[in-house]
Amino acid sequence: MKSPEEFIRGSQQVGVALSSPITVELEVTSNCNNVCQFCYNVWKKDDIHKSADMFFILDRLIEADVKMLFLTGGEPFLRKDIFQLIEYALNNKIRTSVVTNGTLLTEEKAHTLKDLKVHVQVSLHGSEKVHDHLVGVPGAYKKTIDGLEYLHDCQIPTNINITLTRQNFRELSHVGDVAKSLKTSLSMTRLVLTGTEVNRRLQFTRDTITELMDFLLEQKDLKGSSIQSPFPVCCLGEKGISKMLNVYSMFDVVGCQGGITWCAVSPEGKVRSCGAMGVESGDLQTTDLRTIWKSESIWKCRTFQHVPQSCLECEYLPVCTGGCRADAYAMTGDLTTPDPLAAW
Repeated sequence: MKSPEEFIRGSQQVGVALSSPITVELEVTSNCNNVCQFCYNVWKKDDIHKSADMFFILDRLIEADVKMLFLTGGEPFLRKDIFQLIEYALNNKIRTSVVTNGTLLTEEKAHTLKDLKVHVQVSLHGSEKVHDHLVGVPGAYKKTIDGLEYLHDCQIPTNINITLTRQNFRELSHVGDVAKSLKTSLSMTRLVLTGTEVNRRLQFTRDTITELMDFLLEQKDLKGSSIQSPFPVCCLGEKGISKMLNVYSMFDVVGCQGGITWCAVSPEGKVRSCGAMGVESGDLQTTDLRTIWKSESIWKCRTFQHVPQSCLECEYLPVCTGGCRADAYAMTGDLTTPDPLAAW
């Protein structure tokens, strides 16, 4: 494993060399047909932008030579022009993936996605009772499974993602079984903290993180699956570091790339270092992406100036990249404070 100094230096060299992000998460709408208890987008609005506005935003990304695009929401399939947006991005040589809850997928839509040759990510958060409870819509689970089966029948490259909370982490076995039966990849994302009362009930405590890690160690069949935005290696304290490293050795751990190689864009064209971050760095309606990418707030992400000093000096920085800056900001209003789950 690289030393903290080597890791920071290498990441800074990549980030500083980039005149624009490699990957953009584009929220094509804030509207959603689910009401997920853990939704990070607490600032979302209820309007759907006109196609012209979204095509203009896509033009900004094309100008900046963005290579990879994730079309998210809200729920992207609520847009009637979603396929035109996908086709426009692909025709301009941007690899495109759609992130959806899967409930609006049909056999016809799956065939269209197959013809477009895109990747799809579908959110599934547990078995029927747990999933429907967490997304706030009775019957959502069945519709999501139907959507996944349409994608499978059309042989569309698909990933299933579960947001891990203290209420559903034991459901990972079920979600893993679904992924295996449909021959999809599987990823896990930690709950993003927003500070709301509902969100707090889902948050992991030190005790429940210990339970989660013990549970993950038992999931031998899921070895190699991805963990996005990992928990800080220190979250169980010094005595728990070996356990955390054992867990992370089983999985493909992806540290946060927000502001380094990646950024997010809202339906209104506002740029943030990641989709969960409440800090806006610029507006694509008035400023080009390359200029925004050089803004102070994103530059600090790229040069690790937002990461606490204790993390910069930690030998495990290359594993967890200092945890989640969005969580730190949501809980304290300060990007430079430690991840709320960090032990020091």
